[in-house]
Amino acid sequence: MARALRRTVVTLLVVFLLAAAADLGARLLAQNVIASRLRQAGQLSADPAVTVVGFPFLPQALRGRLDEVDVTSEPPPATGADLPRLGPLQARLRGVSAPTAALLSGGGQVRVSAATLSTTLDYADLARALTARVPALNGVSVTGSPDGVATMQATIKAYGAELPVSVPARVVLAKGRLVFSVPESAVAAQAPDLPAAIRHQLAQLLVISVAVPRLPYGLTVSRVNVTPQGLAVTATGSDLALAVG
Repeated sequence: MARALRRTVVTLLVVFLLAAAADLGARLLAQNVIASRLRQAGQLSADPAVTVVGFPFLPQALRGRLDEVDVTSEPPPATGADLPRLGPLQARLRGVSAPTAALLSGGGQVRVSAATLSTTLDYADLARALTARVPALNGVSVTGSPDGVATMQATIKAYGAELPVSVPARVVLAKGRLVFSVPESAVAAQAPDLPAAIRHQLAQLLVISVAVPRLPYGLTVSRVNVTPQGLAVTATGSDLALAVG
């Protein structure tokens, strides 16, 4: 009796280990296939790191829908001196639908119900983009505080004036672009002796619109937040169709 029970336990254990190994192998294969296709669809320079969330994997694959997929990648190459470069991309794809054959061997099409992407724009790179947009600015630097306040430091050379400033900057998202603006009162506080008309013109120079670099998979920027590490960017998309093969 005890021997029979041991045989049963050993048999079940072997079956479980074989099933787990098959599940792991299928998961790794699918992750490699998805990574390759995401690189193509997103015009990335290398395959992203892909993790299918949840265990076991095979039941998800057999029903042709993965609940969640995490993706980490380098951004697409940036073009243009006035475009800030994106930092590493972190994305979560939800409701990834594809035929089982597409998940395991490629081909067909993958659809994504919803996607959320986050990345960071480095302040030094933002400063370079701001300088490219407004040549009258020199020595630009941007910093962010833990309470979400950005500060711009620069020397403005325009309208016969040369004015070093260190002023709070408002950063908002408008029509898919980043808009930096500085209150005219902040400029006036640092240049009280300049005529009001000149102070107004200098403040207008500090209203700067910067394009957001192209994001993969047709995602659009939905939110920006000032952080000490950089400008945090969140992008979203829904009902995405990603070509596979």
